[in-house]
Amino acid sequence: MNDFSEEHHTIRIGVPPMVGTMVLPELYRTLLREYPQISLSAEEHGTKTLLRGLLDDTLDLAFATHSGPLEPDFQMVSVSRTETVWCAAPDHPLAGQASMSAEQLEGEPLVFSQSSFSQHELVMRQFRAAGVQPWVLHETEQLSTVHSLIQSGTASGFLLRFLAESLPGVQWVRLDPPVPVEISLVWDRRRKLTPDMRRLVNYYRSGKRGK
Repeated sequence: MNDFSEEHHTIRIGVPPMVGTMVLPELYRTLLREYPQISLSAEEHGTKTLLRGLLDDTLDLAFATHSGPLEPDFQMVSVSRTETVWCAAPDHPLAGQASMSAEQLEGEPLVFSQSSFSQHELVMRQFRAAGVQPWVLHETEQLSTVHSLIQSGTASGFLLRFLAESLPGVQWVRLDPPVPVEISLVWDRRRKLTPDMRRLVNYYRSGKRGK
């Protein structure tokens, strides 16, 4: 039962653009129908920027992508697990490979997310481990730009698997070694959660999402 007598404040929530394509439709369609009193103000940035926003108190909650434990400043609840995959136009000469290594991408024009995105660092680790300097043709925070450059065959790049599976004109290949990604809802450990923030956290904690 919704308590409309309690005081409600807009939740300032951050989300990486790729993750937003998955979590925002569900939030607006499902959670906010169950709790129509909740008000969200969403900002799209890379995970590094969002985590700084939590500590600076310019954000209340944020969805973050990561491959290991976050700093002890944060608490989190798991939302989903996926992986980063290499993506190219379907007619790209390497698009039919069973897997893709950094060595195979040497000399390949690539579109990268900007350095404030955790995916940037996760992919760069692969190249550093292989001793390969990637040819970064373009860096952007715009998902539409990444898709356009890949779909047109101008460059290949890296997307989260659930997004690569849904975009037209994109062929995806798993990376070797794989790059697993955890998506979590995160907040500052020092922060006292408001009732509405707690409802959002409990929504993911309860496993009700997607049902």
